[in-house]
Amino acid sequence: MKARQTLHNFTGSAVFKEGKMIDTFTIKETRLSYLLSNDMKQPGEILTTFNDPFNKEYQIAARIARKGNIRLNMELDGENPSIKGTVPVRMAILTNHSMIDFENDQNKRETLKASIEETMNKQFAELIQKTQEELGSEPFGWSLAARKEFRTIPEFTAFDWMKTYPEMDIDIKTEVEFENFGRQTDLPSLEEVRD
Repeated sequence: MKARQTLHNFTGSAVFKEGKMIDTFTIKETRLSYLLSNDMKQPGEILTTFNDPFNKEYQIAARIARKGNIRLNMELDGENPSIKGTVPVRMAILTNHSMIDFENDQNKRETLKASIEETMNKQFAELIQKTQEELGSEPFGWSLAARKEFRTIPEFTAFDWMKTYPEMDIDIKTEVEFENFGRQTDLPSLEEVRD
């Protein structure tokens, strides 16, 4: 049986450009960077929380990990280079304070899935915007995938990835697959919890 490695001790990371440190990423940005990179070794699963779409007073704790590589579709020829990507993640719900029966109610499960995907899509968009507008650098290793889109090295060099990246149209979507929803979905009766 394979031991489960959980990623819980991030403290952030440094961002380098041409050998010089230019900025830092927060814990959240570092976690998102791992999910966006096929080249960084995934350190394990990430523990995080999402807003409960059924009760704004609650947060839903989840354990997530990328399921395979991020799928990138690059259109790099023409005047408006673009990247579209899909980040497949597997997710286990760890807390369910609103006691919704996600496992047996497909509509509720779809609502939760849509809410989590929307949240992650927004987080990815904010991080990518930061890399384009503030850093002017792409830290996810996508340039390695982009090289395959060109027939020759001189063509890729002429494309000038570092100069072109900040102007690209980038759209990243999340694809969530649930593993489980925890153990307790029904409110126990008073007799069940009595000593």
